[in-house]
Amino acid sequence: MKDHEIVINELSELFRTLSWYAGNKTEEFADQLIAKVRKFQTPEITELFKEINGKCKKENNS
Repeated sequence: MKDHEIVINELSELFRTLSWYAGNKTEEFADQLIAKVRKFQTPEITELFKEINGKCKKENNS
């Protein structure tokens, strides 16, 4: 097996695991995700997300 195939297989397995938790342990998954995101939450990041969200909405409405 080639190196890139190994990486693809590992990523696929990680995605399957992540998907399982998101679908079967949703509340736990969401709580962990929120906790991780909050660690990076700063006024600058919040403003950046607002800007990105606004641009996406404009693109979807055109």
